[in-house]
Amino acid sequence: MQTFLINLLLSLGIASTASATVLLYPNSLPSTLTVECTDALTVDITACDPLVRDLRPDVFYPPASLSRICTTGCSSALETWRSSVQSRCLNQTITIDLEVEAAAVYIPGALQFYFQNACLKDDEGRFCGPVAALAAAFSDPGISPFNYISNITDQVRPDDCDKCLVERLRLREGSPYGDGPIAASMSLYESMTASCSITGRPIATTTIDYFTATPTPTAKVCEGSIYTIKASEDCYTISKSQGVGTNWLLADNDLEAFCNNFPAAGTSLCITNQCTTVTVSTNATCEAVAAAANITETQLIAWNPSISYGCANLPKMNGSEICVDAPGRKFVAPTDTSALPPLTPTTAAPKPTDAADGSGGAKKPCGRWYSVQQGDYCNLVAIKFGITLPDFFFLNPAVNTNCTNLFALESYCVAAVGDINTYTGRPGFASVTLDPSAPFTGIPYTERPDATETPYPRL
Repeated sequence: MQTFLINLLLSLGIASTASATVLLYPNSLPSTLTVECTDALTVDITACDPLVRDLRPDVFYPPASLSRICTTGCSSALETWRSSVQSRCLNQTITIDLEVEAAAVYIPGALQFYFQNACLKDDEGRFCGPVAALAAAFSDPGISPFNYISNITDQVRPDDCDKCLVERLRLREGSPYGDGPIAASMSLYESMTASCSITGRPIATTTIDYFTATPTPTAKVCEGSIYTIKASEDCYTISKSQGVGTNWLLADNDLEAFCNNFPAAGTSLCITNQCTTVTVSTNATCEAVAAAANITETQLIAWNPSISYGCANLPKMNGSEICVDAPGRKFVAPTDTSALPPLTPTTAAPKPTDAADGSGGAKKPCGRWYSVQQGDYCNLVAIKFGITLPDFFFLNPAVNTNCTNLFALESYCVAAVGDINTYTGRPGFASVTLDPSAPFTGIPYTERPDATETPYPRL
């Protein structure tokens, strides 16, 4: 959805002057908007640096640029712009990507989110964008579109649980703009806070300004079993007694990590992802846990998504239950199907009384019949029974290739007995009878003439 805003801000006329930043021109907006709404959207933002209009959520910006861009005056101006558009445009809409109708306030709202994302700081006052850029550079050098990170030397890779990385993900999941809804649907922030032992930092969600049909929320149904918490129990004792990973128990019930604010006795929990568990001991390693369970480290991490790659956070999970086999419903082998009839008939089926003329017979025995219904046609019948159209015509020679004489309520042959290529008259069919005792009548190899060669004359 950010594509619309990018196109609007770049392709449809953006300009800046020494005294103001013009974010939009009237001719870049839909003609369906009122003059009042258009005026609100095209107001000059005097407090923001011209670079603000070019902010993108997927770009890392150098600290020097952020120091110039990220001012309280600009932040206030963007909020004033958004509030003005919201009050003056009300329910007037614009069409964004995928033909989705969105409120006009989507335009300043999205840019405000891009500003917040670029200017985000942690408790120590660090800009979080450069920290994320450094982490990205260590993972994939050259990932920054500006490549300024390649000029930074003697840097230490940020910790996987760095506050800046956590806060960027928190802001991202709480926003309806960019890929925030996708990230939220994957519960990336919840998984990260659980892995990093972070509590008390819930996601602050903002209103989604889309005019789409809102589905009626359905009650969450437990696909496992219901367990009622007993007195003095916590998430550790319950996960151990019920055979479920501690973090699986918390995630399946939308609870905070490490038993923080765990429900009181009498509360019902859903036990879904049961598995064979082991208790994480002090100084445990993924290698040791996997070896003891006779599994690979890859399997261990796959079955316990809260374990970070590299297993750096496993010691923080001391006392928790983790899965050493696949969580959830176990695979059940299918029942014996040997008594079921074969897919390819081996004997001819009785010819029905309503069989179509020319279908079946001694030369073309039929293994399965089908009574054609109103609305059927040759291709549909062939697809329904997994045969080719030429095979259908071969088994039912009275049906013409245009299928204009396929009659409803008559039965047609839809399967041969055995291999259809053994039928007489099948294209490529040949009947050959060999008598092993018959004398050889060919020319012996020793009586064949020698090859001769006539050289080409030289020119």
